[in-house]
Amino acid sequence: MAILEEVKKQYGRLKLFMNGQWVESRSNTFFEDTNPATGDVIAEAPVATESEVDAAIDAACKAFKKWGD
Repeated sequence: MAILEEVKKQYGRLKLFMNGQWVESRSNTFFEDTNPATGDVIAEAPVATESEVDAAIDAACKAFKKWGD
């Protein structure tokens, strides 16, 4: 089976996307994201903290209000 080069990459530790920016998580907990075709780990995604989730929801609500006007 042919696997695209970009799928072979290891992306490392990912950031959170909040309020239009990529930000480092304050979490020490990560989960492994695997390539379903190979089972190889391709990234580690942070498990957002409660305050990060609250900040993301707040930013999304504010953005939605601007978008809806």
